[in-house]
Amino acid sequence: MRRVLLRCDAGPGVGGGHLVRSLALLHPWQERGGEVLLASRGLPLAWRKIAEAAGCRLLPLAESSTQEDDADQCLAALASWPVDCVVVDHYGLDERWERKLRVDGRRLLAIDDMADRRHDCDVLLDQNDVRPERGRYRGLVPPECELMLGPGYALLRPEFARLREQSRVRQEIGRLLVFFSSSDDGNETLKALRGVALLAPGWQLDVVTGGSHPDPAGIEQLCGRLGWRHHHQIDYMARLMLEADLALGGAGSASWERCALGLPALVSVLDDNQKEVERALTSAGAAISLGAAAGLTPDDYAMALSRWEGRMLSDASRAAFALADGLGAERALRGLNTRRG
Repeated sequence: MRRVLLRCDAGPGVGGGHLVRSLALLHPWQERGGEVLLASRGLPLAWRKIAEAAGCRLLPLAESSTQEDDADQCLAALASWPVDCVVVDHYGLDERWERKLRVDGRRLLAIDDMADRRHDCDVLLDQNDVRPERGRYRGLVPPECELMLGPGYALLRPEFARLREQSRVRQEIGRLLVFFSSSDDGNETLKALRGVALLAPGWQLDVVTGGSHPDPAGIEQLCGRLGWRHHHQIDYMARLMLEADLALGGAGSASWERCALGLPALVSVLDDNQKEVERALTSAGAAISLGAAAGLTPDDYAMALSRWEGRMLSDASRAAFALADGLGAERALRGLNTRRG
């Protein structure tokens, strides 16, 4: 039975996208008998439960001042629990950490979307890179490194591929799904909901917050007052996306989940690492972007929502379907299949 070390963090300031996409990558492999050791620092209880429910063993890491110390903690655990492969999804780790783990024939897959540091890996996966001809990773990875680029490798849980067959091209808006990110540190959700309230469209609303949201109680109170449904730290996002006609949220990794189900979106950019996704969505016509969230007001959201109409919705829905199909994890797993010599 093969084993993998997964190194990533989740929680306030980090969000949950790294852990969610990494678990999605490894899920079909675990179903075939694979085991996963998750090495993480300061993992909040809500995310710890998610990792345990996904079948991961947990390796809590102590605070470390250097990447080398972080790597040494992982290596110490591997002395008694050897692995064949390493998956790392962490903006704070680069070739220095990877070099220490990429030994003894272990295959190392790095997940990235920033292209701002060097890697020492066998495979690099960037599901957000839709401009591979520009070679964002040229000079940042070893010459023999296999590159898996673009939303064809989007790491989604298996239910998105299953529900894709039930989905349809949207024709009119009756139901809106609001979700910005699992952490949403700036509470963009509240700002956007105030915009929807200004518009008063009469739509059904499903509002989703994650375990690290700063004020889920406040969102719950607002939704209760306006007759909207609030869902907190859920495991049925795919079902809500299937039922929705339009999404309002961030341009993060949930964008590929929406695309797999043909759900068009109105997005704003919460962080720099979302700019590539925003560019991909808007250039394909799968979403309309309002730009940086920090500069937006409730009025901006209300005005943008008021402009959506039937033809615009159906065109965006078809474009979303074409970007991602939910099978990226299966495609990416081949990068872990060959043991290094």
